[in-house]
Amino acid sequence: KCKLSEQQVQDIQLTNPTRRPLSYSARLEGHADFSLEASVVKIEPGQSMQVPVCFSPSSALPKTSRLVFMSRRDGSSASAVTLVFLLRGQVDSRSPLKQVVVQAPLYQFVTSDFSITNPFSADCDFTISIIPKGPDAGSTVDADNLGKKSNKGGSSLIKSGSTPAAGKKAKQEQLQQQMALTALFPDPFGLDRHRLRLRAGASDKLKLSFLPFQMPPLQQPAEPAVHGKPAVPKGVTSSLLVLTDSECGEFVYELCGEVLMPAIFMEHKAVVGLGGQQVVELRLPFTNHLLEGARRVYAERHPLAKDKEQAAKLRSNIGKLSDKGEVQLDYIVTCSNSLISCPTSVVLKGLPVLSHSMAGSTASAAAGGGGGGGHHASEPSKDNVMTLGLRPSGTGIYPVKLTLTSPYDVRVIHMEVTAQSMGQTSVLELECPARQQV
Repeated sequence: KCKLSEQQVQDIQLTNPTRRPLSYSARLEGHADFSLEASVVKIEPGQSMQVPVCFSPSSALPKTSRLVFMSRRDGSSASAVTLVFLLRGQVDSRSPLKQVVVQAPLYQFVTSDFSITNPFSADCDFTISIIPKGPDAGSTVDADNLGKKSNKGGSSLIKSGSTPAAGKKAKQEQLQQQMALTALFPDPFGLDRHRLRLRAGASDKLKLSFLPFQMPPLQQPAEPAVHGKPAVPKGVTSSLLVLTDSECGEFVYELCGEVLMPAIFMEHKAVVGLGGQQVVELRLPFTNHLLEGARRVYAERHPLAKDKEQAAKLRSNIGKLSDKGEVQLDYIVTCSNSLISCPTSVVLKGLPVLSHSMAGSTASAAAGGGGGGGHHASEPSKDNVMTLGLRPSGTGIYPVKLTLTSPYDVRVIHMEVTAQSMGQTSVLELECPARQQV
């Protein structure tokens, strides 16, 4: 078994147990993808010899052949029986021949052209499909335990004293939750074509569309900083691009989407005094306008928007229901400025859901008006206020970046807290004639 467009060599060992040399004539009967390096094999008495057989697949379909060793009676060689070996060649067609990389911030739509080449030695009529890769059990997010991070900054989804069986069960539950979350959002990759005809060895270009709705686990980049700017961490999501021909089989490209942090969700400026601990209240809207905008763009421009399954995902509701019927989003909060204190988690509450029928009709109506979806709780609850603390060390501007992460969305908030003496007052008087400027 080997990859497409690669060659595999398998050795067949022959042994001569007699006191006279053996001579064989080797030949192949079957598919031309099998080949021999030598057609005559001679084995000395009591010795063994490796006979290499090469398999170079010209298509992705299984191949068979027979390798026949027939005794050569040249006078000095002993007589031997005919040996027949059945050869089977298989191709690992799901091993990607190429990786196509596209990069986009979360909730932003991008397109990229890439070249695709027919690896087969025959003209092909390919059908194109995209198969998403399943979530990794080792990098899942626990939606129920999100937001239970301790004030000391430590968190653990699996208790340290748990048994291996309990740990395995917890990982399986996390995997199921992640798969359920993935089903809420449409597939990020899409192509403008579903069929492609290519001659043997010919190439053509396809347009790849990419719009990510979920943030994969961030990976710290290995490349060094460029021009003094640190490399940006990113998450990676991938799918398999499968091209299938009825006669030659299939081959696969890997679609690799690099997801960057989203654009700024909101900006906020505040002014505080200098004395003691100062408090800043930040009111947070329940609806993520970046997410809703991405849904509208997907419905208008993405190739998969006409697919019924993907269109239904655009109208999916996000969040979980509380005991009071309110929609909740649980976030983990990270702060970039150590001088500013903030809670490690926050819960946003939306409007109560009255009934499934009303929620479904509202979502459908909104989808018909532009492809939006989700819980339409645009009015924030009175409880959606996050309190931040600052003990200023002097006058100045204290910048901070807050990152709110939930299983459903990610929000980046930029703030500037200005510390100044609140007792100072000043008056600026201007005098000028009418209709003139100073």
